[in-house]
Amino acid sequence: MATQSARQSGALTLAIVNDEASPAAGAADLVLPIGAGPEHAVAATKTVVLSMLAGAQLVAALTGEDDLKDGLDRLPDRLENARACDWSAWSNSLAAAPATFVAARGYGFGAAREIALKITEILRLPALGYSAAELRHGPRAAITPATPVLLLRQNDEAAATVDELMRDLREAGETVFSAGGPAGTLPWIGDDHPICDAVAMLLPAYAAIEAAARKRGLDPDNPPHLRKVTRTL
Repeated sequence: MATQSARQSGALTLAIVNDEASPAAGAADLVLPIGAGPEHAVAATKTVVLSMLAGAQLVAALTGEDDLKDGLDRLPDRLENARACDWSAWSNSLAAAPATFVAARGYGFGAAREIALKITEILRLPALGYSAAELRHGPRAAITPATPVLLLRQNDEAAATVDELMRDLREAGETVFSAGGPAGTLPWIGDDHPICDAVAMLLPAYAAIEAAARKRGLDPDNPPHLRKVTRTL
């Protein structure tokens, strides 16, 4: 595996894992457990969120960024509040959609890709996650009012790009939902540290996708053709 190869080449390896007895943990020099507990859904959610937070905590510790440390300290309460945000207006729009898009920029790009993946796995709907800058070029040709777009906006240097894309899509009459910033259309808890907000936005998206799946008679915990262990050999 990649960890073994890196370690044999002299790299210091770190495994961020939920199971400290996993092969990845055994192959690494250092182990950072996330303590998510049993992940009952095949399409992981808790482990994704806590792995991202563990990475952010590691960055804060290594860089000494007090703003990030403070944001992480506030995050437990913000995660609880984010869970209460109702994004069903967005997820309901996916019922008749042939496809959908999720976009963000900067720290939110990873969250956008993750949400698109969960839509594809759980709702069985083709979903594409893009950088907000990339979406406005070639992929823009595929957006119509029938293909809803979810935009994630954090208060950072990339926010203006997301705002511009939001404005352009709305002026063109496309179906757009947005979270964060003064022009957001989905319930949100206000801006905080952009790294922390990118993670927190996963929670209402997960909840909306789960509710939409159950409404359609789909099992969000056991999507077809998906396994906990992905074999690539």
